[in-house]
Amino acid sequence: MYEHIKERKAPLEEKRVKKYLYQLIKGLDFIHKQGIFHRDIKPENILLKDDRIKLIDFGSCKGMKG
Repeated sequence: MYEHIKERKAPLEEKRVKKYLYQLIKGLDFIHKQGIFHRDIKPENILLKDDRIKLIDFGSCKGMKG
């Protein structure tokens, strides 16, 4: 995601931003339901391919007590 943002000359259209945020929030909801807290969400830790995002780098994750 970082490289995609860095290379842009104009802002992303609102529809695309909403799509990415929706995917990110759904992913966070899933990992939180598994008891995992990411702690390092930033553009460098979000992969973007074909309008799909994937959250990566779970090295600093913490488990949540239920």
